[in-house]
Amino acid sequence: MIIQIGADTLLLDAQAQNAPDENTRIFAQWRARNSLSLKEAAAALGLTPRTISAYSTSSRPAPKYIALACKGWEAERSCHHS
Repeated sequence: MIIQIGADTLLLDAQAQNAPDENTRIFAQWRARNSLSLKEAAAALGLTPRTISAYSTSSRPAPKYIALACKGWEAERSCHHS
């Protein structure tokens, strides 16, 4: 069995593994799980792509409310797709 993983997904997974704190890890895992681009993640959370980039590269830690927003975004999507 061959599994194909895109380069973007691999990068997001690596960023999640290297996140310096739990909130940033939750954010990075959310982006990876949902294969969200900077622009898509920014639109989903109501932030700028620059802010999403800062959280993604860990140059700025993701605040707790961002981690919670990511969880809420997924919960809302799962309710609408059930």
